[in-house]
Amino acid sequence: MRIDQLELLAYGHFQGHKLEFGPNGLHVVFGRNEAGKSTTLRAITGLLYGIAAQTHDDHVHEKKDLRIGGILLGENGERLRVVRRKGNANTLLNDQGQPIDETPLLRMLGGVSQETFRQAFGLDHEALTRGAEALLQGRGDLGESLFDASVGGGGEVQRLLAELTKEADEIYKPRGSTLPLNEALKAFGEAQKQIKERQSLPEAFVTQQRALEETEARRVEASRKRAGLATRRAQLERARSRVPLEQKRAALAASKAPLGDVVRLVERATSLPTRVAQYERDLAARRDLEVERESLRARIADASRRVGGELDPTQIRIDARKEARISRFLQERTALSQKVESAKAEAARSEREVQRLREAMATNVPDTTVLARALAQAQALGDAEARHANNLSKVERKRREIDQRVTALGLFSGTAKELAETTLPAAESIERLLARAAELDRGLARHDERLADLEAQMRESERQIAEQEGEFAPPEPTALRRAREARDELWNRLKKGESNDRLELEAAFERAVREADELADRMIREADRVTTLAKLRASAKVLEKQRLEQLSEREALRASRAALDDEHRALWAPSRIAPLGFAEMKGWLERRRPIVEAFEGLLESDAELADAARDIENARRVLASALDSSDASQSLADLVVAARRRIESAEAAKRVVADATRSMVKLEAQIDERAAAASKDQAALADVCTNLAELVRPLGVPDDASTDEVTHALDALRDLFTLLDKRSDAESRGALVERAAGGFEDDVARLVAELAPDLAAARALDAAVAIVNRADKARQIEQELTSIDARLEELGGAVLPDDVLQLAADADASFAALEEIDAELGETDREIQRLGETVGGIRNGLDMMRRESGAAEASSVAQEALARVRTNVERYCRARLAQVLLSREIERYRQENQGPLLATTSRLFSRLTLGKFSGVRAGFDDRDRASLVCVRATGTEVDVAGLSEGTRDQLYLSLRLASLLRYADIGGPMPLVLDDLLVQFDDERSRAALGVLAEVSSRMQVLFFTHHARLVELAREAVPAPGLHVHEL
Repeated sequence: MRIDQLELLAYGHFQGHKLEFGPNGLHVVFGRNEAGKSTTLRAITGLLYGIAAQTHDDHVHEKKDLRIGGILLGENGERLRVVRRKGNANTLLNDQGQPIDETPLLRMLGGVSQETFRQAFGLDHEALTRGAEALLQGRGDLGESLFDASVGGGGEVQRLLAELTKEADEIYKPRGSTLPLNEALKAFGEAQKQIKERQSLPEAFVTQQRALEETEARRVEASRKRAGLATRRAQLERARSRVPLEQKRAALAASKAPLGDVVRLVERATSLPTRVAQYERDLAARRDLEVERESLRARIADASRRVGGELDPTQIRIDARKEARISRFLQERTALSQKVESAKAEAARSEREVQRLREAMATNVPDTTVLARALAQAQALGDAEARHANNLSKVERKRREIDQRVTALGLFSGTAKELAETTLPAAESIERLLARAAELDRGLARHDERLADLEAQMRESERQIAEQEGEFAPPEPTALRRAREARDELWNRLKKGESNDRLELEAAFERAVREADELADRMIREADRVTTLAKLRASAKVLEKQRLEQLSEREALRASRAALDDEHRALWAPSRIAPLGFAEMKGWLERRRPIVEAFEGLLESDAELADAARDIENARRVLASALDSSDASQSLADLVVAARRRIESAEAAKRVVADATRSMVKLEAQIDERAAAASKDQAALADVCTNLAELVRPLGVPDDASTDEVTHALDALRDLFTLLDKRSDAESRGALVERAAGGFEDDVARLVAELAPDLAAARALDAAVAIVNRADKARQIEQELTSIDARLEELGGAVLPDDVLQLAADADASFAALEEIDAELGETDREIQRLGETVGGIRNGLDMMRRESGAAEASSVAQEALARVRTNVERYCRARLAQVLLSREIERYRQENQGPLLATTSRLFSRLTLGKFSGVRAGFDDRDRASLVCVRATGTEVDVAGLSEGTRDQLYLSLRLASLLRYADIGGPMPLVLDDLLVQFDDERSRAALGVLAEVSSRMQVLFFTHHARLVELAREAVPAPGLHVHEL
């Protein structure tokens, strides 16, 4: 199954966002922080299995509006378009929003549950680290490592197996003693031994029962006595607390009586402290006002003298409007006086300017028409001389660069011109030879590789033959044939009687018979080895034949390659260049082409420089003629500067005459306007002086007084009027203070007459203070009485016996009575304790007489122990059985998948480690368990514990990918979702890992999520464009 398209219709902060995962290849989904990478990961699971009930992706859309859409593709080409909503039932919809059957989706999932999809087909950095750590903790156990990688456990399989073993061992061990099941079995055996029949005598039991009843009656009586003593003690304690309070209350009531009506006194005196303080402030204010009035009288007399003693202040008071008019007239007089003076100065300056303008209008202006035309012709060329010199320098520099490039080109010793004119082979011919040479080189490489492979197979065949032969090789048919021929020859000789020593001949014949029989018997016994050896030897001959054929073909290819080199040298012979390799000469031609093109451009630049030099000389002659210059050494730039200066001088003279004419007309108009304005200002100044004199004359100020004199007179009047206003204000405040003090004194007199007649002769302030003190004392007495009443209420209102009250009145007697009661209580408590112990002893005796109950107790203990045995046996069997089943399943998986998984893992691990490791293989640890062994490129073997942390991560990643590829071959592919898997990989290994993931994506869909921009760059470097698809959130 593949996810062709994922639509975040309304999910998280997304609205209508679409991701196209259709094309094959590695899909990298890049999202910066807060861009929604984690939301998109949750959306994939939500689309396939349903949105989580407690989802937090509803911060923008309401839960009922959450929608995820997508298009899924099955292995058989089936296409399914679905929309998933948040809900409890019927959450899979079609495009129209109608519920649809989930069977097609479940068929595509192939029985993969949500948990399996998350564990097996999802991998992040944390799971990778856990898996690598599990490899280390399991010491590379082969079965556990392969099984854990296949289910995506991240070490969970090893942890589960260890937990099951630990759980079983903590319940029971054959030689354990303190474990739960061991203890329960021991307790059950001991309880069975204690179950015996016991009997007791009835008479002794009845006697003990009667003694128990009598003792319990005496204990009840002692308890009643103690309760009476406790009650008596509590009454006495309460009385001892109550009597002093009642005595204090009576004393307070007696001290309250002389104060009179306490309630009215407190109510009337509530605000009196504040009024007393105010009265004291009023008295102080009365004294301060008297001092202030005396001071103001002296200051007013002084101010009147400064204004003028003969003026009546009431007659010369001026209001703010009149004072403002005086200030305005003063300002206008000053301003108009300044304007009149300024006008006189300006008239003198204008006369001088008229004289200057008349002189400027008489300036002589020369004619520059011809010179301007010549200058325009020269300027049209721009900075021709500098440009010509610059271009000439560039051409010379370019000529030197071309010569240097010709020298650096190598293989050619002439000039650039000779290089351009030399006849060379066509680039197409070199391309053809290069292609043919590459084809021959690939053929040679294939033959070398095939020869190496054949030699490796031959070495393996020889090793297998040697292994089959061992120390005692099985006999060959030729050996049996030779033994039988020797036996038959001896038999024939024995029949013919050829030998003189018949006994020796018979012994030799018997040995020959035994040897032939033994060879025949061995060939029968070792028929399989013989057959295998025959096959291996036949295979070795075939391999040798193939090797010879490959050698022959390789020699033919080498001859073709040599002929191709000869043809190449012939092509370069006319140019007298000794060629290098095909690729080198192709590069040489490519480097020559831009040199020749640059040389041709240089020739064009030389022609352009000659044309520019002619144009410059023509413009120089024309401009020199217009300037009447006969100096042939002057450059065009010098002539242009001289022409500009002459024209600018003439233009400046023209501007001077024109400006002077315009200025003269304007100045004459200004002189007339200024004369009229000056006349108007003088008339206004006379009017202002007249108005000002009328206003200040009543103040005793002369008509021609200066501004400072008028201002000083106004300030003196203002100070006088301010002091008069302050005196009026002080008199008003004094009247208020007198009224307030008189009111307070009247109120105190009435209060004294009503509540304290004994204070009638006292001053008002002293009487008020005395009343306040009495009110404070009355208030304090009331508060103490209230507190005592509350305490008495807490002690309770129950009536105490008279003898108790009388006893409590005498402190010493009551204390002695308490000590006596406490002593009697102690004695009673000891009696009750003694009787309780006696009752306990009698009851223990009765319990021991009930022997039947002891047997029942032992039986109960036995039953309880048996129940614990059952519970722990069940727990032990469940844990041990689960551990055995899981171990067997791990071993079964190892046996069935070890070969294919290790082969794929080796290939992937070698790529991920950049070739530092050639692969992995199955080995055995120090406990003779099958384990993973990593093989370095040098052939050195390293166990999992000897790997670095990063290399263990790469080993676990290889195992996971190999397991997923195995699953894809058997159960069908599923999308592989990776979340920031490579954050701890360096750049080189990240490139290698991304290349591996691109390879895996050809067999199953790979979605690689990351928020690191660097990983996106590395993916573009490691994976060619057609196989990489980058999506940015």
